[in-house]
Amino acid sequence: MKKYLSVLLLLVLPLLCMGQGRIYTRSARLADFRSRTTKIVLTGDPGRDAVLKEEIASRWRISPYEFCSQAEYESWKTSKLYYFLHVVSDAQFNYLMLTKGGPADDPNPLIEAMDVIDIPIGTAGEASEQELDHLAAYIDIVQEYLLKALTSEGTAYRGLKSVVHHRYGFHVEEFYIEPAPGARKPFRYRMKIDTRTHHLYGIRKERIR
Repeated sequence: MKKYLSVLLLLVLPLLCMGQGRIYTRSARLADFRSRTTKIVLTGDPGRDAVLKEEIASRWRISPYEFCSQAEYESWKTSKLYYFLHVVSDAQFNYLMLTKGGPADDPNPLIEAMDVIDIPIGTAGEASEQELDHLAAYIDIVQEYLLKALTSEGTAYRGLKSVVHHRYGFHVEEFYIEPAPGARKPFRYRMKIDTRTHHLYGIRKERIR
């Protein structure tokens, strides 16, 4: 039943938006991605930044890119000229997030800022060895999602679930991303990633009992 409702929603949303004169779907809002520069935001963590620079230089292929500092990000994040790939944290985890720059409350959704995709990469705080070991894979997963989301509304709305592969490769590694100590309702992420192809084979949020 949920599957049919999701399909119906994807069919109806563009029609509703067209009735207002504009198409506001996620794919439409991402249509300018390839023509914009993606700013890769450095974190100030020397170990993470070194790996990030190396992996982006060798792997990022879906848009022009430039590196920037946290201060530059704060200055430019409301500009519609840029997308931003940056590491963000909550009380428990670090995430690799892609956001579309723009004013937060612009009445035109094609210009308004938007969180595009995020993937958990490590325990909140400084980068762990596990986080750095898999950073290349996380970058490739973000790219796979973007390429599909540009042409598929289903992918654009379903997020990471839309790029989970189901035919296992030969080098799939299963590992856990643990929360920072002291979480009130602790949970962790169980990840399955092919260490060679960087395909995502599973991501699951699990309560820690």
